[in-house]
Amino acid sequence: MRRSLLNYLFIGMCLISGALFAQGTDCENDVRKFYKQRASVSLDQGYYIKYGVQTIYKDKSFSSKEMLFTMMYKDYQLHVLSDVLNTYADTNTVISVSKLTKKIVVGSNTKAQFSKMLNNSSQLSDSLLWKNFDVSSCKAIDGHKEYNHEVVLQAKKTNTEVRQISYLYNQQSSALYKVTNKYSKSAQLEELNYFFYKIDYEYNGSDLKSKTITSLFFDGKGKLLPAYAGYELIDQRNKK
Repeated sequence: MRRSLLNYLFIGMCLISGALFAQGTDCENDVRKFYKQRASVSLDQGYYIKYGVQTIYKDKSFSSKEMLFTMMYKDYQLHVLSDVLNTYADTNTVISVSKLTKKIVVGSNTKAQFSKMLNNSSQLSDSLLWKNFDVSSCKAIDGHKEYNHEVVLQAKKTNTEVRQISYLYNQQSSALYKVTNKYSKSAQLEELNYFFYKIDYEYNGSDLKSKTITSLFFDGKGKLLPAYAGYELIDQRNKK
């Protein structure tokens, strides 16, 4: 069963939010700092992240090509863009736009829900990680421009769905290049790969041109803009 794009979004936010971590030779500390980095990114701070997700199923007919995402956050406004689904959120509204089905789904949001949306993705804490995984290898990697070090974590229990997590990163620049989750024999999924292409924790919001996300789609009378003619509007804001 394929995972939804929103699952990829939230999992990706978890991984990306800590994609820069301090240099060091202690591999366990490197991974701990990776997961703790999210705490240093405040809601008052902007960030721009471009990453890819690739799923590999045991049934190769379901495996996907790499799917690219761009995530932009500034001043309580979040945009997550892909070739299939775009999601926009602020403290009042959440809007999802499907280019394939030509549907726009609008829902209500609050400041608390928005903060939860940003922060729930980082709930895989380092304490939870080390409860379930041990470092099985830590080595230098030669011949790659993007990365030169690898840490591999192995699950402590045999019945864990994710059996192995590997991190490829550059020690000199402290930049993460790739994370790979490998799954158990009983799981439908074989691997889930994340690739990181650009991370900017000093993003100034230059690509977020609207003060509210609703003005990206609706005119002053609440009608869809001409650019979205032919799209089906599903407005869930008034539903209880």
